[in-house]
Amino acid sequence: MKIVAKRDLKASPQELWAIVAQPGNMPAWNPKCVRASETPTINAGETFTALYEMKGQQHEAVGDILRSETNREITFRYNLKDSAGTGTIIETLSFAPKTDSITRVSHSVDFSKSNLPFWVKLLIGLIGRFGRNVGAEPLQGVQDLLGTVNKS
Repeated sequence: MKIVAKRDLKASPQELWAIVAQPGNMPAWNPKCVRASETPTINAGETFTALYEMKGQQHEAVGDILRSETNREITFRYNLKDSAGTGTIIETLSFAPKTDSITRVSHSVDFSKSNLPFWVKLLIGLIGRFGRNVGAEPLQGVQDLLGTVNKS
């Protein structure tokens, strides 16, 4: 019931943190996020709003930061306000340095706390484990953004 992606990126954990930890930056790296509000700090308990577009439909979400370990891990919880009654989704990004200039980024989206029917959660888990990505995904957005940042 989780979709997990891992990628080695040419950046330090500090550079990656600067891009992904602030919810207001999400539209720059997450292709499904149309807009997101900023939080005053990047601490657990901060709340924000976000608008996502998936399959041509927009979905409002109220989010909060569940966990924040500077330069190591950020976990967001979203409560989607949609007609499907999706409910709560947990997204985590974690950073593990491999060398001075390469960091392993793990990105997971957990649907186990959502209101989706069990069979949909199971299908998401199977696709996440055995399927392949279709379309743009967040880690590609982070990598693309790093390329833009590193060129300046």
